[in-house]
Amino acid sequence: MRKILALVIIIALAVAGYQVYKDDSKRTALEGKIKGVLYSIGDSGTTIIQKGPSSYQYERKDLVPLIADFKNRYFRDGVQFVLLDKSYLKLDFENMKVYDYKETTPYGKPGDLKIYANPKIQLLKSSVIPKEAEEYILKVRTYYLTDVKLINNNLIIPQEEMERYFIIEGKLNYPLINTVLFNTLLLDEILKYSSINDNSLKFLYADNINYDKSSIEKEVNNPSKIGVTIFVNNKLPDKIIYIKSLFQYKDGKFYEIKRESNVKEYVEWAKKNL
Repeated sequence: MRKILALVIIIALAVAGYQVYKDDSKRTALEGKIKGVLYSIGDSGTTIIQKGPSSYQYERKDLVPLIADFKNRYFRDGVQFVLLDKSYLKLDFENMKVYDYKETTPYGKPGDLKIYANPKIQLLKSSVIPKEAEEYILKVRTYYLTDVKLINNNLIIPQEEMERYFIIEGKLNYPLINTVLFNTLLLDEILKYSSINDNSLKFLYADNINYDKSSIEKEVNNPSKIGVTIFVNNKLPDKIIYIKSLFQYKDGKFYEIKRESNVKEYVEWAKKNL
């Protein structure tokens, strides 16, 4: 909905701008700005990841000394996954910064602190996923990680945020981490049936992947087990691509213990139609 509204606004501005700017150089400059906004609307790589700070925010440099302790408490060992085929992924976070709001906006107000970071694939060991495929898992840029509060000179993730995003030990189920896991599982599954240079893979990751209604949920009677359900809604005509996976948490890692999907059907369609 936000994308549609933004697009309507852009078109309206463009029409107004073309009428006002009779001068070619000014009209060209307007075109550049419009293209830039359109690019930012569709460049997240998914519909889940939230990008870096906006012009309404500013860095709280006075809180920099507190970041090391924050990372040590919540993300000391990064986030680690071991897939069914023994592929191992360790996700870490670098260059963490705290941002505040300059003024009240629809997304926050002064005093609402947010952590942004540069996620990094610290280690990927896999006989299935080649090194050059990392770009399909994670783009290099700054992303929103979580809200925090300043309590007793410590950066604390508030309880409501914990309940919303945390599943086990503060290591899973953030919008950012979710998307990285979705991308990894999707890549790992498609490479069972195609190669890194195959058109089916390139088409799958060529534009935004719509992960709407995908989820990560802990089992009601066994909180150490996590069900991961992935739906890709915009790549296979008249059908949703799905992956259903089950993870077991043990010794600081998430081990995949079960998976089912219809990705093979997508690859068969892609080979005939792309």
